Amino acid sequence: MKQILIILLLFLSLNSFSQEKTYNISLQSSDKSVSLYPFYKTFSVSFDPAVSIGVERFFYTKGNSSLFYSGQFSWYNHRMIGAGFSSAICFGYQYKIQNGLYVEPKLGAGFNLFYPERETFIINQSGQYEATKSLHNTFLGLLGLSLGYEFGKLSVFCNYQYSLEGKYNEILPILPTSMFGVGVKYQFLTKKD
Repeated sequence: MKQILIILLLFLSLNSFSQEKTYNISLQSSDKSVSLYPFYKTFSVSFDPAVSIGVERFFYTKGNSSLFYSGQFSWYNHRMIGAGFSSAICFGYQYKIQNGLYVEPKLGAGFNLFYPERETFIINQSGQYEATKSLHNTFLGLLGLSLGYEFGKLSVFCNYQYSLEGKYNEILPILPTSMFGVGVKYQFLTKKD
């Protein structure tokens, strides 16, 4: 795991030589769903809120195509999973269609920390079961697709993200989840000294 983190950090620092850097800061509101058909679908009946903040860095642009990497931090509260926080690093491709429209597929990985909604029990020192709400962590792999409209330095977008979280529990080692939301982005440039 340490080797993967070191490789990612080296990759992220490779493009520090560019003269002008383009960044996007985004804020997104979403509905988080468990995608275990037929029990729970991508668009569930109730709204399970999620809020995401992200930073994107474009490192290659040619014509209408751009490559970027991003960091995304999300908070959510789901009636089946519980409340938690997730963080992911994504690599993506942006294609500007025309008149400000763009599409962005992305692929990423990260981690998830959450307090489960269901009650769990542990055996204490006297041999009795007692309820506990312990913090759980899972690995997170994600695939996302955004469609947006850019006007000036601002853009609005809708985003669909499908994730696989594991190891969720003993019965369900991998939990598929999805988030569908809308958000805004602000673009700014920095220049190297």
